[in-house]
Amino acid sequence: MEANIWFNLLKNRCRCRNRPTYYWRLDAEGNPKLLEVNPNPGWCWDGHLAKMAKIAGMSYTQMLENIIQSAEQRLGIQMTTNGKKKEEENIPITLAMAV
Repeated sequence: MEANIWFNLLKNRCRCRNRPTYYWRLDAEGNPKLLEVNPNPGWCWDGHLAKMAKIAGMSYTQMLENIIQSAEQRLGIQMTTNGKKKEEENIPITLAMAV
């Protein structure tokens, strides 16, 4: 099975919403074995998520923008570049603190 199919199946099964990280090992025959799914990977500039984004051709800034845009779409809100909401809506306190 293709890796993207595995990732999407796991993302849905584990109810991960944005960008989980997956830790795999291959057995002697080359079959993937899942070790761990991290639904909230570190966003630090030198972390695994940033390294995977770089491999995909995405800068650190683009990676962060992509994560925030995904959350905005899911929550039905949109922020301007200065961090102010375009529309006045109630945002859960956890998201408001994270933004």
